Amino acid sequence: MAANRKLQPHHDAYLSLATEAGRLAYERQFKLGEELLRGLLNSAPVGAFLADVDGRVTYANSQLAAMCELTEAQMLTDALALRIHPEDRLNACNNIVAPATCGVPSEGQFRILFADGRIRWIHTRTSPIHDDAGHFVGTVGTSDDITKRKQILEELQYARAAADFANRAKEIFLANISHELRTPLNGVLGMTDLLLDSELTADQREMVEIARSSSESLLRVVTDLLDFNSIGSGCLALQAVPFTLNDIIENVMGVAASKARRKGLRLLVSQSADMPPGFVGDPTRIKQILDNYLDNAIKFADSGDITVEAEVASAGPQRSNLLLAVLDHGLGIAPEMVDKLFKPFTLVDASPTRRHCGMGMGLAMCKCLAELMGGTVGVRSTPGYGSLFWLCLTLPFCEQVPVPALPF
Repeated sequence: MAANRKLQPHHDAYLSLATEAGRLAYERQFKLGEELLRGLLNSAPVGAFLADVDGRVTYANSQLAAMCELTEAQMLTDALALRIHPEDRLNACNNIVAPATCGVPSEGQFRILFADGRIRWIHTRTSPIHDDAGHFVGTVGTSDDITKRKQILEELQYARAAADFANRAKEIFLANISHELRTPLNGVLGMTDLLLDSELTADQREMVEIARSSSESLLRVVTDLLDFNSIGSGCLALQAVPFTLNDIIENVMGVAASKARRKGLRLLVSQSADMPPGFVGDPTRIKQILDNYLDNAIKFADSGDITVEAEVASAGPQRSNLLLAVLDHGLGIAPEMVDKLFKPFTLVDASPTRRHCGMGMGLAMCKCLAELMGGTVGVRSTPGYGSLFWLCLTLPFCEQVPVPALPF
């Protein structure tokens, strides 16, 4: 027992030395780690800093000091806080400093205002630092100069606003000019109808029919242009009214009859026997698509028949898949052009010496209208043998169609 009492002071001294050695070793390791962290931050390509638990900056690398146009010593004072734009100080405190002092990662942007009025945008991110025991001991953060990025974004936003304004001005202009063009064209068509009902010689009748056909073509271009503009701006509204397919086909055939007759073409209709009495949808837009198909068929066919085909297949208890197509025996379309036909302003023959005029907008309009109605369009063509343009729609059908059913 006496021997143990003699050894106790030596044991206590040993423990004290061991504890002191451990503390010194820990401090050396901590300082080594801190120096390593500072070395990494100082070599980082961005601004970087360390802050204590109260949010005070204890270290800032040279990149951050240069970004703020302060010395590294000034970065450890309130100089940076005083350079934050007055309008951004509260935001920086709430979104960056306050979360950081609570050991929560934070991120935010603020402006630095220099004495000469220059402004620099800074984007800062922070992450908490914990010791081996998991205690929050400070914050490490990085800062980027995003001034150029902000300037580019502002320029893009300005350019977008200017483009939106120009687009709106274009829409207003097109709407106005289309109205101004359609009004006199409808007058011309009305007068030609009256002339065709009067006593005319064969030559006079032919000239009036040409005038009417030309007016109809121009009216179609103006209508397509206005509708294309309305679709692009999201302003084209669709109807959902009862109609009969026979009314649409008869109207389309009646409009195209004189053009086909002048070229010696025969117009035919092929319709499945199980066609429902009526459908619910937008008959005006369906007619517009068929008008375009039939007009193109007459334009590019020099002989033979042109057939409007209509088939139906059940799509459910109250809905049908309606397939409409126009088949011609004209020039046909080269394979490399087929995929481009329904794109805006695409012409099968874009050469200056082409036989047929047009802006290449009609088929693009057909595609847009079909998609708005939830349908699809397409074409099958063989050069030298003709083409088949089709429209497929899924529509509710109805047993009784009120009169008048069509708005055209």
